[in-house]
Amino acid sequence: MEVIELVGRPGTGKTTLARKLCRWSNHVISRATFFSEELNRGRIFRWFPRALLELPHLEDYITNRTGERFGCDLQGDPALLEAISLILGEVTRFERLQPRLNLLFRDYVIHKLAQQSASDAMLLLDEGLTHRVGTFSLNGVSLPTLQRVAALLPLADHYAYIEVPDHTTRHRLISRSKNDSLYIPRDVYQALKADLEQRDAQFVDLSITAPTKVNLDRLLQAHQASLRPRSASGAGHELPRFAPKAEMDRMDV
Repeated sequence: MEVIELVGRPGTGKTTLARKLCRWSNHVISRATFFSEELNRGRIFRWFPRALLELPHLEDYITNRTGERFGCDLQGDPALLEAISLILGEVTRFERLQPRLNLLFRDYVIHKLAQQSASDAMLLLDEGLTHRVGTFSLNGVSLPTLQRVAALLPLADHYAYIEVPDHTTRHRLISRSKNDSLYIPRDVYQALKADLEQRDAQFVDLSITAPTKVNLDRLLQAHQASLRPRSASGAGHELPRFAPKAEMDRMDV
């Protein structure tokens, strides 16, 4: 399964864009759809790596809503251990630290599961691992440390960088939560994007102002291009067909 991450600050329209694409195509699935399917298959086990539990104050940060620990073949994962240790080593503001750590771990699990999946669908993450890393700037973690953390995490198959003017971002955040406390400076995600480019990450050009059909075509073309090298015959695969959902309003672009 191919993983596509939308990268950008809170309030740039990533979730809205992802919802439109997932409604338009059965070939593009959301995090919620993928996660529920994997849970139904019993792929996520009710245990957590002991090494992580030994980190100070971490046990309370890694429980799901039912209070049960969960994991996915991550025991002793040195990259995850180091990433979380780096974050906790610099935290100066603790507001919403627990849910942010939960989300980072959850998306790490999802990313690992997707890599193991033989499905030809595209998993579209409106807020993937790179986005999660950037949000820890709100907890006082410095940009150099965020860059070190991001470098430890696995790459997605494709990224789409989403950016809008500052005033638009602030307006959306205020509309959503009555304040702009989740505002993150542009340079945080620009630096994380530049680091992804240094790691030869693949980017696809998606835009919140483009029609949904145009964005979907770009996703499918990028998917087709990534499949060609995997074809034993060298002929590549047929471009996946997409089936627009019946309930989708075609004016919602």
